[in-house]
Amino acid sequence: MSNQMTNAAKGMLLKGQINYAAHTMKIALMNSSFVFDRDNHHSYNDVAAYEIANANGYITKGKVITLDHIEVDNTQDFAVAKFLSVAWTATGGVLAASGAILYDDSTDTSNDDDYTKAVIMWVDGNGTISAANGASITISDIAPGIK
Repeated sequence: MSNQMTNAAKGMLLKGQINYAAHTMKIALMNSSFVFDRDNHHSYNDVAAYEIANANGYITKGKVITLDHIEVDNTQDFAVAKFLSVAWTATGGVLAASGAILYDDSTDTSNDDDYTKAVIMWVDGNGTISAANGASITISDIAPGIK
């Protein structure tokens, strides 16, 4: 599986409900039993049971990430938001994940958004990624786009 954006996030982006520059974006590591479903993983609550445990240098609900820039490619006809890489350092044991979920921590159905804590995309680890005690897991290529 490759990096994929949810269909719900595409709609929310077009409706103006997701704002990469103004909202708090987070990225959370998923365990090896997680299988991404772009049609049905709408909110953080839909994926939370598959997040790696709160241990060994990882805190559940992930880390806040920073938007680097928005890129428009007129040759290949797409636009993409590029975020800075994020890392977790293993402390006291091994960290292992299959990839990460990017979500908008600011969306909320009480504000007429379609979903609370909307899942934006899956960043595929292409198998298990792990870090021994003192080493780091780094997630890069965090770039949801629309073509």
